Amino acid sequence: MIGKRLGDQLVTAKLGRGGMGAVYRTLDVRTNTPMAIKVLADSLSTDPQLLKRFELEQEIVARLEHPRIVRGQGGVRCVDGTYFFLMEYVAGSNLSVVLRALGRLTPAEAVRVGLQTCEALAFAHAQGVVHRDLKPSNLLIDAAADVHVTDFGLAKVAELTRLTLTGQVLGTPEYMSPEQAEGRPTEERTDLYSFGVTLFEMVAGRLPFHADNPLAVLRKHVEEAPPPPSRFAPDVPPSLEAAILRCLEKDPTRRFEGAAALGEALRTALPPRPTGSPPEDPRVRILELVAAQSMKDTLPYVTAPDTHLPSNEPSAKPPPSPRRPSGLRVGLALLFALAVAAAVVRTVLAPASRGRAPDPVSDAPASAPESAAGQQPEEGEPPEDSPPVEPRTAEVTLANGQKFTAKVLTLDGEGLTVRKEDGSEATWPIEEVRSFKYLRERSR
Repeated sequence: MIGKRLGDQLVTAKLGRGGMGAVYRTLDVRTNTPMAIKVLADSLSTDPQLLKRFELEQEIVARLEHPRIVRGQGGVRCVDGTYFFLMEYVAGSNLSVVLRALGRLTPAEAVRVGLQTCEALAFAHAQGVVHRDLKPSNLLIDAAADVHVTDFGLAKVAELTRLTLTGQVLGTPEYMSPEQAEGRPTEERTDLYSFGVTLFEMVAGRLPFHADNPLAVLRKHVEEAPPPPSRFAPDVPPSLEAAILRCLEKDPTRRFEGAAALGEALRTALPPRPTGSPPEDPRVRILELVAAQSMKDTLPYVTAPDTHLPSNEPSAKPPPSPRRPSGLRVGLALLFALAVAAAVVRTVLAPASRGRAPDPVSDAPASAPESAAGQQPEEGEPPEDSPPVEPRTAEVTLANGQKFTAKVLTLDGEGLTVRKEDGSEATWPIEEVRSFKYLRERSR
């Protein structure tokens, strides 16, 4: 998929994979800006019901316009048999990656993530949308350490119950509510249970239920009481622990009435800090981690050993000098600035905040552009932390059907520039490039 053109979108990297397909980072060749697309797996595109659910997910993300929810753009498109829809690209990481790196969050960090997630859930629920698959990997963290809820692939919409697949188990076992585990109807408080599991994992550094197989995990969600988070993390305040355990009630009617009520409980869950001690800024560690992750995520769109071009020459447009795309150059500068900012944030933020109690909401910085998480390098791509040393070889297919291999110098919204065997360069407008694919290097 890397290097393929889907309409105006040039696929540049894989960001993650789910049950219905994969998410990719793309370059919009009209505006030279990064986007994200969700692609329906080919094996599912022939199933009318699953295709309808994919279309429903697009409708949901397009209508949920909220700063804490990843926005969708346009409708489902189909290019050469590939179904996909556009989403905004969130540059950063996701909560699952953050937890793997940090082990667990402090109570203040968890409350800040919790408050922002509750904002998103309260808005979605008000629109009649139940997410039904809340988990850390579906909570994206941007370069300002702000949360964005994504992946509404299993969402239930109140007025479209014919697509809820009643009686089937939908979700991720470790985060599923008892009603999901038993195939019973779901509602807004189903999301509160799943988010309660996520809150537990944030503060305790582990899940409340473990078992050898998914069915055993589901049975525990139905039958066993969760342990208190303070058993694994003594610094969890009693009020925060009580809020988490209330989310994890087996009976939905014993949970919070809604996400707004949970948000109010979280807002008062932290005890006041001792007099004279500087307030904790809940962004610092996450900012540093996300800035480092964003730097890793920044690679040139192309770079490649050499073969030859066919004898027929492309259009006589004079080739530009080898360069990186202008949008990428700006992005690198921005991410470098973010990394520097994260390195000094302890000295800048802490003195400025002395003498006042921490407020996870008012202290939150403005939202930054978004990310998708869990990037997985494609076969033939260089490791993320290895800067390109020389151009890499790619197999190129032009719109007229011509195929060849060459060293790719640049590929952006303006065109493709390659180096031929004799050292000269040739350029094609981007409209004349159908696809390209990196070739695996021979071992030396």
